[in-house]
Amino acid sequence: MAGRKQHFIPQYLLRNFEASKTRKESQVVVYKKGAQPYTTSTKGVAAQRDFYSPPADGSEATLDDIITTFESESFNPALDRLIATQSGDLVDSDLASVVIVHLSIRAAHTRGSFAQLACGLFTQFEDALSDPNKLRKLMDVDSDAPDSKTITEIAQTLDALGAGNLPTKERRQLERIIRFKFREKFDLLAPSVTSDALTQLTAIRDALPKLIEKGHLAALQKSLSPDERLKALERLQWRVISVDAPAHVLLPDCVAVVANSDGEMSPFTMASNEDVALVAMPISATQILVGSLRPQIPEIESLNLTLAKCSMDFFVSSVESAELEVLQAHIGEAINSFTDDLIADESPLTQPLTTPATDKQQSKMLRVNFASAADKNAQLIKAIHSVIAEQFGGCETDGIHSILVAQDVPNEVARMRGGPLSPYDVALATNGTVEVFTTSAEAPLRIIVSTKMARLLLSKQPQSLKDGSNQLRFLLGRAIFFNAWFANIEPALQTRQFTERVRATLEGTRRFLAHIYASKAVASFMDGEDMHRAELASANDLSIALNMLHAACQQFPVHGNVEFLLADVFPATDLLLTTIAGYCSLKTAKSLDLEPSSAVCQLITDAGLQDWLRLFDRDLREQIELINRPSPSLPALLIMAEHVERIMWQFGIFMSDTEEGRTWIDVKSEVELAGIRQILNS
Repeated sequence: MAGRKQHFIPQYLLRNFEASKTRKESQVVVYKKGAQPYTTSTKGVAAQRDFYSPPADGSEATLDDIITTFESESFNPALDRLIATQSGDLVDSDLASVVIVHLSIRAAHTRGSFAQLACGLFTQFEDALSDPNKLRKLMDVDSDAPDSKTITEIAQTLDALGAGNLPTKERRQLERIIRFKFREKFDLLAPSVTSDALTQLTAIRDALPKLIEKGHLAALQKSLSPDERLKALERLQWRVISVDAPAHVLLPDCVAVVANSDGEMSPFTMASNEDVALVAMPISATQILVGSLRPQIPEIESLNLTLAKCSMDFFVSSVESAELEVLQAHIGEAINSFTDDLIADESPLTQPLTTPATDKQQSKMLRVNFASAADKNAQLIKAIHSVIAEQFGGCETDGIHSILVAQDVPNEVARMRGGPLSPYDVALATNGTVEVFTTSAEAPLRIIVSTKMARLLLSKQPQSLKDGSNQLRFLLGRAIFFNAWFANIEPALQTRQFTERVRATLEGTRRFLAHIYASKAVASFMDGEDMHRAELASANDLSIALNMLHAACQQFPVHGNVEFLLADVFPATDLLLTTIAGYCSLKTAKSLDLEPSSAVCQLITDAGLQDWLRLFDRDLREQIELINRPSPSLPALLIMAEHVERIMWQFGIFMSDTEEGRTWIDVKSEVELAGIRQILNS
């Protein structure tokens, strides 16, 4: 009958790693994680009280009795045959497979590794529940994928509430409103729902070890050598490889290790059945059982390191040495690699992405041209170059053609575009602008500055000089972003098919993202007084934008022309978003939070957009780095593009896609808008 101290690695195997002998007992050297090596009898190694089962209370055999019988009748004779095999000789695959599968499945490593992985997973969930950013990712809050958790839940909830009979377009609009509102409110709602979830998760985590133990025992009761594991090994060629003294191999607590087709090693218990290229199991201090798809002999030194890494708590050896103490420090690394963070944590980065300058670019500055030869001024060119050198380190950036100084910037822009500008474009271009020529064979960007603004660079008044320099820095910042957009983002967009609606929102996104980088370029040169003036300017522009939106919506019932409406709404939305983008960027650059009592935030609150502002600010901080890569994240870009439509929703204007990919505009009545705002402002 088996005893209460039950070995999960048989003594019959442990004795093959004998370091010494006391009386009739074999001694092995144990290297335990976080402890000094020690020599002890095999009776006390890899054993635990009632590991498989308590003593029998009747005539029925316990699990430990069954395993003990299997050892004496099957395992021990099989191990003897393997030990007696000449080095390099082939071994019967059925014999080798049974030995490895049986030892691996019964070991404490199996139980412990799954418990550690499960507890690690629950720790990640607890961490996610405690961190709104990670929880957002876990719940797909910001994903617009049709199968995301949030969108699926919204659809199911609407169906349960009887919204299944709504026309497709109205149903889609409702789903988008609810999803966006959920995004806006999520960080505020999360704490109220996570407390109970954390309590439940903690209780489940505490119960996991016992649950996993029960599952392990049930699997062993079913089979001591599962067929699916055996089949994965039977297709390998098996050999016993001997090593010459003084070389030796250690025995890990996982018993065997496996390499996949990419050469990645892991404990056998944690490997997939589908991708097994090599398996190695030490059967004595000088012999290794090796199975592989092609003849392959592991290198002993690297194998011992792998065996140590794949151990969870300990390994045993026939020798005590400094070299093995070095390997001892690696115990548990393989398990830890499985329990690394399961939720990626992207760090926002708001530095603009520039195209690396070539040697040719470093040798010259941007050209400065004058619309009127009478305005040409060598000192002014030098002053402009001084600001450029400070901004760019003295090199020309790829994609920027030149800087043009003009008395009438709107007139120059109209001449370049070949037609008159809208009143909004005239207002934007008055002090200066960046013109984009996507069809140009030359560099596509031209910076145009007003003569009045440029002459501030020659002013003897410090504040005027600073104002002129900052206005030029702002335009240079926009040029940097547009350069990056056309070098990295636009090519990625060209690979996708977008509807007119999405294209329109992406165009708006390009414009307000440029303001982020432009404001960033200026922020480090601004003091407290400059920030105050910028706050007042932002509040003024925001007030104009909101008044334009209100006026456009009030006039629509009179003229009923959607094109007239959009001619007013698009510029107003653009002004609102670029103003807020620049405002948030300045706050971020100065490590300042949004101030609810500020003039800008008060205007936003009065418009019912306070929740949107918090989300917009968050998205700017979280998504910019993903967008601003050589291979930009299109999902992150589309997340930002949604904000264009969100502003229009607040005023009852909805865009949707027709079957042909065209844009359909719905303008809600006052009654309909009241219901929509009840959701948006809730």
